[in-house]
Amino acid sequence: MPVDDRLHGFAARYVASPQWVKTLAGGAYSLVPPAMRHGPAYGRFKRLFIADPPDPVYIADRMRETLRAALTGVPAFAAHKHLLDGLHTTPFDVLHQLPLTAKEDIKRGLDDYLNHRHDASSRLRMFTGGSTAIPMTFYVHRGISRAKEWAAFHAMGDRFGTEGQGVVLALRGRTVSTAGSGRVWMYEPIKRHLILSSDHLEPKYMPEYVNALRRWRPRHIHAFPSALFPLIVWLREHNQQALLSQVSSVVLTSESVFEHHMRAFQTFFDCPVLATYGHTERVLLANTLPDDPRYHFWPHYGHLELIDNDGHAVTQPGEVGEIVGTSFDNLVMPFVRYRTGDYAVLGSQPNPIAQGFPVLERIDGRLQEFVVCRDHRLVTVTTLGAAHFEQLDQCLRIQYEQSVPGELVLRVVALRPLDDAVQREIEAAVRIKTQGGCEVHVEQVDQIPLTERGKQRLLLQHLDVSRYMGAAIDDAARYSLPGSKATATVVATEIQRQRGALMTSLAALRSTILGPAYFDHRRLIKESKSWSHEQTSLYQSRKLAPLFARYGSEVRNKEHYREHPGCYTAFALPGLTKRVTTGGTTATPFSFVRDTFSCRQKERAYIFDIWSEVGYEPFDTRVVYRGNMSDRVISRNWLENSWTVSAGRLDRESVGRVVACLREIGPFFLHVYPSSLFSLIELIGREAFKSLPVRGVLAGSEAFPAAQMRAFEAEYALPVAYWYGHSEYATLARYCRVCEGFHFYPTYGHTEFVKAPDGLNHIVATSFNRVGTRFVRYDTGDLAQISNKACHHPFARIDSIAGRVQEYFLDREGVQRAFGPFLFGIHNQFWDLISSVQFFQRRPGAIGVRLAFKPSASSAQRTWVHDFLSDRFALVDLEFIHVDTIAPTAAGKHRYYVNELAGTTRTA
Repeated sequence: MPVDDRLHGFAARYVASPQWVKTLAGGAYSLVPPAMRHGPAYGRFKRLFIADPPDPVYIADRMRETLRAALTGVPAFAAHKHLLDGLHTTPFDVLHQLPLTAKEDIKRGLDDYLNHRHDASSRLRMFTGGSTAIPMTFYVHRGISRAKEWAAFHAMGDRFGTEGQGVVLALRGRTVSTAGSGRVWMYEPIKRHLILSSDHLEPKYMPEYVNALRRWRPRHIHAFPSALFPLIVWLREHNQQALLSQVSSVVLTSESVFEHHMRAFQTFFDCPVLATYGHTERVLLANTLPDDPRYHFWPHYGHLELIDNDGHAVTQPGEVGEIVGTSFDNLVMPFVRYRTGDYAVLGSQPNPIAQGFPVLERIDGRLQEFVVCRDHRLVTVTTLGAAHFEQLDQCLRIQYEQSVPGELVLRVVALRPLDDAVQREIEAAVRIKTQGGCEVHVEQVDQIPLTERGKQRLLLQHLDVSRYMGAAIDDAARYSLPGSKATATVVATEIQRQRGALMTSLAALRSTILGPAYFDHRRLIKESKSWSHEQTSLYQSRKLAPLFARYGSEVRNKEHYREHPGCYTAFALPGLTKRVTTGGTTATPFSFVRDTFSCRQKERAYIFDIWSEVGYEPFDTRVVYRGNMSDRVISRNWLENSWTVSAGRLDRESVGRVVACLREIGPFFLHVYPSSLFSLIELIGREAFKSLPVRGVLAGSEAFPAAQMRAFEAEYALPVAYWYGHSEYATLARYCRVCEGFHFYPTYGHTEFVKAPDGLNHIVATSFNRVGTRFVRYDTGDLAQISNKACHHPFARIDSIAGRVQEYFLDREGVQRAFGPFLFGIHNQFWDLISSVQFFQRRPGAIGVRLAFKPSASSAQRTWVHDFLSDRFALVDLEFIHVDTIAPTAAGKHRYYVNELAGTTRTA
């Protein structure tokens, strides 16, 4: 094993040791020739990388070797072993038949990606955090991988003069333990690196940087762009440019290089400025050229692919795709079609001095942002990303957020919960990395939202960092950098890049949202549509028998479930279940427990089946205008691929902006209550509504009479998908366009009809859910009209549902508003404090509220309810009336809204 690999485990201790130790030990080790340090592979790779041009036969052999290792020894590729025969002639064709590999795949099953034909002694354990915010453990090949990387950088240095005699100024996120209280630098003699602290780039420390530069007079620079930029700005502002006048090369690493940064560096330095692209995983390597800003990828280092959002190769110059790499020479853990999470624009012909090198015009994927310490020092987040905290190996994703100097929130999406000890270790690691400048609070979350470009930001910075810069200047103005107007082509490419990046990054997450219950019920739905009446009865009988045996067969209403919440609950384990509250149209709220995962997955299967009638496919773009209330008029949910318009914030002042936004997002499905649909049309106007790129309407939760639906579809030429269901997940029916009735899914739950007055029937449902609250012969509070109409659809059917009438009120401006959105969706402590509620309107702009509080509600809690409703119904004045009870209707229902204004109720 090479000496360098043997000593790699001591590298961190060596760098953190006192300067005299580094001087003696490092100085002695630096005398050892590179070939002896890195082993025989170093010389072989060095000769390979110096050769010009790269040998295509060698490249094909390396691909063949990598794929043979993957197909014969890596469990993740065992199912593709039949492709081995193709390696003899077409290894690249075999590559394209293999699946893409994401960081999340490796983190979830590291052992599945190791080559089990190599024993553990051949592996060298490594960690990566990187700009993608997905920390990960992986392995490289001892004696090979690190020797290859050293050979590549030394070959680059020989070719472009980026290394050689003299000291290298290193600004790459290394912590200098004495910075802040002593020297801001340390010298590492093996690489001849003058390491300056990247964490103290602000005015009061700059004189110490000047002293270090004056003493060491570096000849080369290797730096994060975000760390080098404030240094040169300060030097220029203080006429100290001469301190770096002897620099003969600048290499920028680990971050995206913004155009204004590159121009600033090229203006400041009278030498070549190159940018490199690579990974700790050692999969790909690229660099720009002194006179060519494009990235040229080394074809003999690893194989580059650029893929679009459908997983197909990007072949046209100017198109955007995700960078995917296949490693060469790491046989202990070959990275095959490895998704980097970075996005780039495909270039055309390579530079004449780099024939055979694939070219990318630009790379968008590395983040350069700063966190602000309590003493107003700036620390690049890349420094924290480069920390490679071993404690974060359990985390699928991480993200920092800052709103106050010196305070950070670190959100982590963990494979398994982090215990208190691990959280303290992470907090201590950040504290040390920032020289005590930042305290971090670790927050475990289920997901981390992506940006509009489909990427995850490593840092959400809410501070104005420019106030804390070492030299607070306007970059473009100070360097007289000309502004540029994006051409239509560039704008189109940017939009394509954003959409492609979004779809690629979210595909895997969305598939996990669907989950196993979703696919199981999709199967049941398909099968049940061909069942006979006997098959349906047999299926439901098997489901019902154990429930009736355990709970009895009497009909139970909401009041019964309110009084006996624990009697029908099974497997209510923390994490597996969650407590929810439903009020619905009956205004009789109660709490129950539902399955955290399966219920939503199951419901999606049936809802998506209903929506498919109007052309909807899972995760097509939706605009939701239902019961969602927020402080923002319109907001984006990237994971769901939906936009939400807040009914409580959309008014005449904001409607123009919302309409403009909806026109820009492309074709979408409109997800509404029937009443909120008509309320929206009235608010924005019929012609404006017709101008929106709506593909179809997804309407539920209220009455939508057939005649009204037909009239809407005829006027706006839009299909409507309509359904009936409940928060309790006990019954679900789809509206049938043939018979204009409702058909109940027999695999969702059991639905029966119990006679009520006036020729109607109570809708009584039994859920098939195994976890959480079991609803057994549950009176939903809704009434059904049954007829004997024939229909080809096999499911049980009814003609219509009584109740759930579309209701409207008039706000202060006289605008007619759908009432449903303002009450639906209040699933929080509001319902815990009241036993019932009823709203009524007798004059425009004002609504009365009858509130029946629970005896346990305190005065402060009652005040909170008033404030909560006043904020939610901000478009009207509320008048509160406290009552003991609210009388039901003759049919035994509780009306949640009584409209006493003429002309504001649509029923047909």
